[in-house]
Amino acid sequence: MNHKQVIVCIVLFCVMLFGIKAQNTLYVKDGTGNSIQYQISTLRSVTFGNDKLNINKIQGVSDSYLFSNISKFIFGNTIANKIETVGNDLKKLTLFPSPVFNQLNIKYYTTSIKPSAIKIFDLEGRVVVLHDILNEVGENNHCINVSNLPNGMYLFSIKTENSIEILKFIKTK
Repeated sequence: MNHKQVIVCIVLFCVMLFGIKAQNTLYVKDGTGNSIQYQISTLRSVTFGNDKLNINKIQGVSDSYLFSNISKFIFGNTIANKIETVGNDLKKLTLFPSPVFNQLNIKYYTTSIKPSAIKIFDLEGRVVVLHDILNEVGENNHCINVSNLPNGMYLFSIKTENSIEILKFIKTK
């Protein structure tokens, strides 16, 4: 595993383990809409290597996903096989356009007025953009200037009170 992959792995594990209260599930959704949930207590490690996300369980079983095929990561709580956020306070998160040139548009829906933290990580695990926002009830639209970022793939993270959603996007000039 190279230096970049180790840093990204450490960042994601720190987010997963310390970023939110009472989380118990990692939810991975691929570009075709297929999804799977992992109970965090059953995971030994989550790593990136050879352009793949590798999820290693305590029992020794491993799952791999091509990073380019993953559309979402969500760390949160689950009830009855559905991701639960506080009062379902974050739904239908989308980023557009992709690839993005200057302005990254963010759209999602919330049912409560609560603060959220937006972070954009480069693939070396560095936070390159940080914004704190206050959600409105209903549709939320935000725009982030990314024109100063170099071309490449980035991870977008939005943290609410009880969940973190992570999506990837591509920046080009």
